[in-house]
Amino acid sequence: FTFQLLDDTVGPTVESVMVSASEWAPSFSEHGYVIPAGDGRQMEPLPWNNLDRISIVFSEAVAVPEGALSLRGVNQASYSTIDGVAYDAASHTATWTLDGPIGADKLLIELSDQIRDLAGNRLDGQWIDAASSYPSGDGTPGGDFQFRFSVLPGDVNQSGDTIINDLILVRNSLNTGIGDASYSIFKDVDGSGEILANDMALVRSFLSTTLPESEPAVSDALNAVVAQYETTMGPAP
Repeated sequence: FTFQLLDDTVGPTVESVMVSASEWAPSFSEHGYVIPAGDGRQMEPLPWNNLDRISIVFSEAVAVPEGALSLRGVNQASYSTIDGVAYDAASHTATWTLDGPIGADKLLIELSDQIRDLAGNRLDGQWIDAASSYPSGDGTPGGDFQFRFSVLPGDVNQSGDTIINDLILVRNSLNTGIGDASYSIFKDVDGSGEILANDMALVRSFLSTTLPESEPAVSDALNAVVAQYETTMGPAP
């Protein structure tokens, strides 16, 4: 990847944040679930039990240095990734696969602004949780992207607690699948495309769980990305 001398002073932005699972059925979600933003729904707990992928869609082609993303939590301070980052050039999407599924936790994505476009402009990543809407940024290149979301397996009504009400909701939609009126992706806890007895079993196993009270701490991990990027890619033109 080399920078080009382009008449471009606009930094790339984050267009959406998606989660998915390597075990999801293709019929369930081909691209992943886009975490809502701008309407207060960003923090609503995600109910799936096997989330292990984070995808970021950018506004344009970018270079994504190794280690550009870190994922931190409360119940688990740091989530590591495997196989580095996969980048789809056609959709400008970078995907990080975790070394295991996310459990009940409040999470913080930290994305370094050392991500740059073809002209070398840094990521325009400023974000205010539960207030900002896609795309990210303040109109000026430079600024890390920090984005909060939550996962609470079995919390199909996204209330903040996995309780008997969630079990009842799943029971009432048993044996339905994609396209049925009473089917909901949130009740399909394993992402199989159908709401079956195993979804009830999963919710039952998570009963009485809730999110931690505290918030994930911001790390200094992004600082190391800057030095690594300049060493491997050279300074921007």
